[in-house]
Amino acid sequence: MLALLSLIMDAFRIGSFVGYQACVSIMLGVYPVVHALHTVSQVHFLWFHIKDVIKRYETCERFGVIHAVFTNLLLWSNGVMTEAEHALNDHKRRLSALGYFNFTV
Repeated sequence: MLALLSLIMDAFRIGSFVGYQACVSIMLGVYPVVHALHTVSQVHFLWFHIKDVIKRYETCERFGVIHAVFTNLLLWSNGVMTEAEHALNDHKRRLSALGYFNFTV
């Protein structure tokens, strides 16, 4: 479910890049594509190889699962921080539109 939502978010980011590609960096278009490929490869690994991890308990396979979990956790944290930054910038913009120019955050 989270992978599907992540892919939808990546599609929106790619669409946003296509709409504003004359104004923004190429990395804003490359990152969602790479993230989508990463998400698809992780889902493939977890769906088709988790039986091997559970049955064998080999060190390399356990490392792969733990790596996938923590990579997803870091990507989720990155998304939360990005959205929080956008919300804070919007709040600062609204305050400055109301005349509150001298504020610290």
